[in-house]
Amino acid sequence: MADVTAYLWKGFKVMFYIVPMSELTLGEGDDVPPYLLKYGIPMFFVFIFVEFVIQEIMRALGYKVGGSHGKDAKGGPASYRLNELVACTLVGSFQQIGLLLFELVGLNFEVTTYTWFYEHCRLLTLDAKQYPLLVYLALFFGKDLGYYWAHRSMHEWHVMWIGHSVHHSGEDYNMATGLRQGVVQPMMGWIFYIPLALLGLHPAPFRAHAQLNTLYMYWIHTDLVNRLPLGLEYIFNTPMAHRMHHRPPGNCNYAGMLIIWDRMFGTYVPEVVRQDVYGLHPQPNTFDPVKLNAAHLVEMSQLGDEMAKKANYKKTDGDGDVVGDGGSSGGGDGNGVGKGEAKGDDTISFSWW
Repeated sequence: MADVTAYLWKGFKVMFYIVPMSELTLGEGDDVPPYLLKYGIPMFFVFIFVEFVIQEIMRALGYKVGGSHGKDAKGGPASYRLNELVACTLVGSFQQIGLLLFELVGLNFEVTTYTWFYEHCRLLTLDAKQYPLLVYLALFFGKDLGYYWAHRSMHEWHVMWIGHSVHHSGEDYNMATGLRQGVVQPMMGWIFYIPLALLGLHPAPFRAHAQLNTLYMYWIHTDLVNRLPLGLEYIFNTPMAHRMHHRPPGNCNYAGMLIIWDRMFGTYVPEVVRQDVYGLHPQPNTFDPVKLNAAHLVEMSQLGDEMAKKANYKKTDGDGDVVGDGGSSGGGDGNGVGKGEAKGDDTISFSWW
């Protein structure tokens, strides 16, 4: 029992980036801690179980639980639907299988490209063991800033949205949504981490920080947590901020761990009114992981010959506004309703999807 408790406590800390700096002070020949496999994947399902139990307690106490989709839709936090949970798990598994297949041929897009640039193009060499605090801070902030721009680009360009739209296809905003990841998404973001390699930050600590950065983003997929106290909303990405990102049109709040990037670059939109509408427009309306991964390719094919010729066609401009109809941070009402979107209006165009 003590071993289980110790494991869960360690797993909890890993999920919130709370690890000793010594674990991240890595260099040539050091093994990278397998945070994702050893702690992350099991803790995903621990978090899902805890959220489910809390929802059932709320339901027993008379609170609204059910979200806006499915036969038990009642408003409030989205309860777990078996088909949705299975779909999220399968989609996440598809991504992991895809990554494994690439690993078998020696190709991990993010790590392979990062390592190549580090070994052949770096301008400096910052040894984590010689400068532990400097390297820790550089990777803590640098990895997160790189993710901000990678994530924002995935929303702004059709070709990058192919992979990331899978994550946004979930209509139930709960922990299971964090499992829903596109197969091709890992191929999209690697270029934004090259500056860290050029600065001479070794691939080993980069890989450790990358895992922790990714794992932190899991817990923010919940409708159970309201505003955090003590001004934490001004610093960290939280469920309140990320709900706005998942509410259509969702072109805002791109942060990974630190919401400061959105505040700095003008893409932050506060949650003024709690709503329980999430997903895409139009929604794929399927639980098939293959169809979910192909959904935006199908959408692109329906946008005409010009789209076929221009795979990099931009779907939003730099501040999150939609190119064409619709909008977000640049023209919304603060409640997730953009310039081209009207509540209850089925006639407006969402050409950017």
